[in-house]
Amino acid sequence: MRIKPIKVEKQAKRPRQRPLCWNFVGNPEEKKTVYYFLITNTNKRQVEDITGILYGQLKCPIEARQIDGKIQDLHYRILIADTNNQRIDLYRLKRAYNGDLVKDINLYEGEKPDRLENYVISKLEKMMLFKI
Repeated sequence: MRIKPIKVEKQAKRPRQRPLCWNFVGNPEEKKTVYYFLITNTNKRQVEDITGILYGQLKCPIEARQIDGKIQDLHYRILIADTNNQRIDLYRLKRAYNGDLVKDINLYEGEKPDRLENYVISKLEKMMLFKI
């Protein structure tokens, strides 16, 4: 009698995400650090999931704000989190996120109230043109 080997199925990997853009601005006088994250995906539910991952990395933010939008089929969320000079462990974030983390030094609020949102929209429009 012959014994047939059992086929072991590979576990499906989580799909790789689009790059997660981030930046931070520290203010030593106020003992506060503001983190900025740009989350993009074609699936709005995945944007919610990624936001949950980010909140898991922020132990206790003072304040967190979100700006949601959509360009063609691409949903985006800008997450702005004020913290008490807290550091985010980028290694743990990269492992939880399963995608590339890209530091974007232009991702910050400026003098004008709509500066950040205008920057994000122009950046995403360029991404849509080049299909990145």
